[in-house]
Amino acid sequence: MFTCKRAVLVGTFHLIKKHVWCITHDCITSAYRRTNSVS
Repeated sequence: MFTCKRAVLVGTFHLIKKHVWCITHDCITSAYRRTNSVS
């Protein structure tokens, strides 16, 4: 029971971490493009 719960928690944590990284990466990429088009 505990192991299963822990596995779900770890899986969710990794999914959220990956999701946050993707959002951050997209923001950086779009900001970089904006800077390039302005200059």
